[in-house]
Amino acid sequence: MSGTTSPSKKLAFIRPINLTLVRVGLCVLFFIVAIGGTDWPRGSGFTPDTQGYLDDSPFRQPLYGIWANWLYSLLGSWTAVIRTQLAVFLFVCGLLMWEISRRGIYGLFAATSFALSIAVFARYGMFGVIGSLMTEGLFYSLIVLQTYFLSVWLSSGFRWLPAAAVCLTLVLVSQLRSAALLTLALPLLVGLMCLVARHPVPTSSKKFWLPTSIFIAALVLVPACLGKHLAQLGTRGDSLAFSLLPRVALLVPPDDVAAALPAWAELASSWRGASKSLSPDAVTQFDAQLQEATRFELGPNYLLAAFTPKKAGGAFDWYERADADMAKELAMRWIINDATNYLQISAWHLWGLLTGSNYLTSTNRVAVWKALTAVDQRTWQVAKLRTDYPNNRIFEHLSSVTEIVYMTIRFVAAFALVFGFLCSFIVLLNTRRGFRNHPSLIAGSLGMWWCLLHSLPAALLLFPEFRFVYANLTMWCASLAVAFSFFNSDTPALKPS
Repeated sequence: MSGTTSPSKKLAFIRPINLTLVRVGLCVLFFIVAIGGTDWPRGSGFTPDTQGYLDDSPFRQPLYGIWANWLYSLLGSWTAVIRTQLAVFLFVCGLLMWEISRRGIYGLFAATSFALSIAVFARYGMFGVIGSLMTEGLFYSLIVLQTYFLSVWLSSGFRWLPAAAVCLTLVLVSQLRSAALLTLALPLLVGLMCLVARHPVPTSSKKFWLPTSIFIAALVLVPACLGKHLAQLGTRGDSLAFSLLPRVALLVPPDDVAAALPAWAELASSWRGASKSLSPDAVTQFDAQLQEATRFELGPNYLLAAFTPKKAGGAFDWYERADADMAKELAMRWIINDATNYLQISAWHLWGLLTGSNYLTSTNRVAVWKALTAVDQRTWQVAKLRTDYPNNRIFEHLSSVTEIVYMTIRFVAAFALVFGFLCSFIVLLNTRRGFRNHPSLIAGSLGMWWCLLHSLPAALLLFPEFRFVYANLTMWCASLAVAFSFFNSDTPALKPS
């Protein structure tokens, strides 16, 4: 994947045009399309989660509240805060485009493709998420910024300053969202790769690879084992029960729960029966609807009420009191009781997070809606069958254009996943043999591992929620653009001397 063709020869066909002007024109066009051709966020930007961030709730990550309150004190308007968040995102996108477009025709094509992908995501709702007063208002900008620093690091001959900038953005991202805590393992994995590249290890050396594999696995699990109240500065509360309990919706209840709540066992049986006719992608969205119903209505007011004498004042009251310990213990017993189904559904959620299973075809959308309306109707007497979240008007057929766009998004995400795995495999082989790793391989590999580590907690605890999927899609497109921009470049490959 390396070559010696100079950028000037690659750009011979546009020699009459100054390359800098082409890059400037590309960035300007991106801003015009993003600003003028997008349905910009409407409303106040406040969500049910906003107040927790702004008031420094012990159950919320602290960094976004610091950012939003500082902007508000500076600008004096929440509307101005929203516009600033959007402006920051567009700026870092332009920064990444400017960086990768300087690498000849491949860089220009990569920058154009990245701009097109962001414009499509914006058209289908991503700007509405960035323009909300919650972590995504800063999270997506930091994702693009860290890929910018990654590109600078790869093109600089692997100097320490851009590497430190990548690590800093990873730390900031981890303080915005709990699911991103695992991505802190990436710099250590790169450091291990550099160590092995400096001192090649024979393929058959089990004395090295076995303990190294155990070390990496333990490293990935450390943040989860410590708890986010220790891994995230300022986060004092434990919201595990709030996330974990709804995951029992499609699992077989333990015998004592079935005996204490025979009606729940009947409801759950109807849910599992309705899900059997669905594809794995459709199951993720079917489960998402049931999880939200369980989290806010069925769980607190029906399930937990049977195991505690306390009276619920509201959904959050159950998860913020001592009942949270009982809810966690109940959820863990439930999961252990039906571990096979739990792992299978988690695997489907992981696939959905990595490939965007919310972008269902019309056939799957209608199938999910039919399954939701076919369950025991007592479900929707206790809980509300929402049509806005987590599944937005899923009973409607998509237009042909929208369906093509959805299928394209999923194809690109699946391609990025396969490309990342191939890059990781080649990097592993090259590292074990002491060979050089091309920057394109490193960019593709790190992008894949970031998305995988970011998605694992959500797959185990939640579902392919659109905010997590947008984050992965942003990383997929940014890392693919960086990787493609290095094709046939003369940039030195990674092999420390």
